[in-house]
Amino acid sequence: MGKITGLEAVQDVPEKVRLLYRAVEELIAEGADVNNIRVLSITEKAGIGKGTAYDYFESKEELIACALVFYIRKSVEEITAALSKKMSFTEQIELILDEIEQKNQNQQWFFHFVHIMTDNNEISRIVRDKIMEDKENGLSRNIFGEMIRENKERGDIRKDVLEPYLVCSMFSRFMTYMISVYMEDFFPIDRPEMRSLVFRGIMEEFG
Repeated sequence: MGKITGLEAVQDVPEKVRLLYRAVEELIAEGADVNNIRVLSITEKAGIGKGTAYDYFESKEELIACALVFYIRKSVEEITAALSKKMSFTEQIELILDEIEQKNQNQQWFFHFVHIMTDNNEISRIVRDKIMEDKENGLSRNIFGEMIRENKERGDIRKDVLEPYLVCSMFSRFMTYMISVYMEDFFPIDRPEMRSLVFRGIMEEFG
């Protein structure tokens, strides 16, 4: 096949490419800086020849960016499917808080991801371009916006506040809890109390 674009459907990604993606994910989880990861390090961890990487990708940056996009897409698909099974706004919020807690084992991955999405290096640029380009597969979809619209229609949340504000408010509260989860080794944080405060804050503001 031709070069990988990073926009392939998850089920259409070749097995060798999946191995490369998994290797990138593992290296990041181990604390590697994405800008300093070598292709040889990726292929050795993947258990395939270095030349194979260039059969599928034009450059190291393209490989790493596609791996990141693959990880994001999987996460979006999983959380969207899980949210669709919850019948109330309360259940959906609890689910997202549960998901944030479960990511606690991937601290290095999370912090690298935040850095990647806010940096101006080549890998970050490629990732952002691919996210904006991937309209068909929903990678750039606004999950929180969809949640808010659905729950407004059901009457579970207030209808008198603009959606963009509610999206930003929800995201900021989840980020607050996420930071508390990932930083509890450095600061004395009572996680159950923080979760309760974040949950109550969302419920009170969203009505």
